[in-house]
Amino acid sequence: MRIKYFLKIWLLLVFLTGCSRSKPTPTLAPFTANSIPVINPVGSNFEIVDCSTLENQQSDQAGHPSDQDNENDSTLCGYLTVPEERRLPDGPKIKIGVTVIKSSSQTRQQDPLVLIGGGSSLGGGHYFGFPGMYDEMVLDRDIIMLDVRGMGYSQPAYSCPEYSELTDKMTSENISMAQWEAGYIGASQACRDLVEGAGANLSAYTSSAVAADMEDLRQALGYSQWNVYARAYGTRIALILMRDYPQSLRSVVLDSVWPLQVAPLAEQATNAEQALGALFRYCVEDEQCNQYYPLLKDYFYEDVEALNAQPITVHTANLNSGALLDIVVDGNRLLDFVLSIVSSSRTEQISELPRMIYQLHDGKTEVISQLLGQSNGYNRFSGGIEQLILCNDEARFSSFETVTTASSNVDIHIQKYFEIISQANWQACEAWKTGTSPASENKPVTSDISALLLAGDLNWRIPSSWATLAAQTLSHSYTVEFAGTGQTLSSSRSLSECSNAIVKEFLTNPSVQPDMKCASAKPHFVWITLP
Repeated sequence: MRIKYFLKIWLLLVFLTGCSRSKPTPTLAPFTANSIPVINPVGSNFEIVDCSTLENQQSDQAGHPSDQDNENDSTLCGYLTVPEERRLPDGPKIKIGVTVIKSSSQTRQQDPLVLIGGGSSLGGGHYFGFPGMYDEMVLDRDIIMLDVRGMGYSQPAYSCPEYSELTDKMTSENISMAQWEAGYIGASQACRDLVEGAGANLSAYTSSAVAADMEDLRQALGYSQWNVYARAYGTRIALILMRDYPQSLRSVVLDSVWPLQVAPLAEQATNAEQALGALFRYCVEDEQCNQYYPLLKDYFYEDVEALNAQPITVHTANLNSGALLDIVVDGNRLLDFVLSIVSSSRTEQISELPRMIYQLHDGKTEVISQLLGQSNGYNRFSGGIEQLILCNDEARFSSFETVTTASSNVDIHIQKYFEIISQANWQACEAWKTGTSPASENKPVTSDISALLLAGDLNWRIPSSWATLAAQTLSHSYTVEFAGTGQTLSSSRSLSECSNAIVKEFLTNPSVQPDMKCASAKPHFVWITLP
């Protein structure tokens, strides 16, 4: 069965306020050396199911066959039943998909590690993959992954294909940014109609509701405390856990921190300009890069302006499917493409950017053709339940006028690009007709729980300055900024060894600052200087 296979591979490869409720006395299942521990849920709201049940559900949704192999004693799957509206405990119920990977270590710790992803990985049990995160660091702890309400294996789970179809159209039909904007708003309206038509209470899908679901899960599984590893938008959920359920947490790792008090739409243009500035600075500081590409920043913005005036067609081949593609690239698409690479943590592609920018300035497309083939070249945007949660959390605390005013001081090319993106995101939230979170959802979280904050200086979506901001009210926190990388440090091939070592040491003893010297190393880009 695919879910079991992938869970095993992850182990081998190294790894979003509820109503008051009674709390059962936690009782951890006994552990016997040299055996797989038995987890006996103590809550009647948790149902153990054969893992193939989850896989069959996902296969049915995706239209793919399922492997029926059910033999994996180290993996426990189940459904947590929770009220859809947390303020109405006796109201309609929904089910959350849960996967637990049970540690068989003789030194198994009784506080597990629960993983909270970001973006599409909010559907944790199906999408979560932390390359390198399981190597010795957490093999002595149970690993818990759960889907966010409405996503992944949860019941009901809402699939809105209009978003992925729109992304495909950007390549196959070469639609313009204006066409993309209209399509994105239309996809949001269609998804809202689907979700609301299925009977969902749209206002019930918030980060605070997800945090309450997680607390119910901890109690149902019988853990007295657990550790949390969250990344990207999932860190917002982790911060809410720190605020609302501090007694349940032993430690928290926040990888690419999203504080509650930030204004993401208003800040993204400035953050993007700063990330691009860091890229240009790294080239200037490198003798060889600066020698070959002394006018990198100037050439980049000249390329954007020239391509907006006269787009070009780039011939490429998708390296995954082998499909031959003719992609029309204008300045906005170039900017979008470069930003997607800069924030990706893929150093081998970042190293090619100066050469690509210079080639485009000379009318050549060899490098951009290769890079487009590797990534399809476009940022992915929030959709479906992920978008609904974000809109519920953030929309009432900003306005489109605030967004446009905040970006008025950035480079005009970046400003124009983000006017399109911001308008699309704002109208998408209006399409959902949501955004009713209380004022508390826009205030800093204050906590003395041990927390480790990880950040990358090339991450324009979730900038390192947000980690610094969050740390101001987390009295027992340690912040590590990695130079030359973007989002989710755990996914960075070049930095995973360092970040994993820091996380491992922190989890072992969260009350003591881990050794973070390896994070002080300068980024190592092998700048490509071929013609």
